[in-house]
Order: sequence, then structure tokens, then C-alpha cells
Amino acid sequence: MSFYSLYCLEGRMELYAVELEALAVNQGGRLISTQKGYQCAYEFAVTLAQAKQLPLVDHAQAHGTSTTR
Repeated sequence: MSFYSLYCLEGRMELYAVELEALAVNQGGRLISTQKGYQCAYEFAVTLAQAKQLPLVDHAQAHGTSTTR
């Protein structure tokens, strides 16, 4: 099972597979959470993004397919 990290970047939340999180770090992202398993990480990210009223960019889905929710 893989790990996924949620970052806050410039008014949006971004979800990354741990292998790709250097992209967020290089952009000055602030780590919010790291979760085990995509489904758990995604559900947490969606809930938090909705609570903060921020868009969510999912870079973790299929390790390369990015979507915005």
C-alpha cells in the first residue's frame, strides 16, 4: 500500500503520491497530512478542501493523472 501527502499551495490543496511530493515541496507547499492508501488520503483531502473552501488538485490518482475537484 502506498502513502499519499496532502499539501497546501497558493490557495489550493494538492494530493500527491509520496514519490511525487518533491513537486509540492519545490513549489513551497506546506505539508498538511500523510495518509496510507489512496482512498483514505483522497477522502481526507476532499473533506478538508471542502471545509476550507479550497479547490483540490489530485496529482496522486493513478500516479500521473491529475484532476481538479
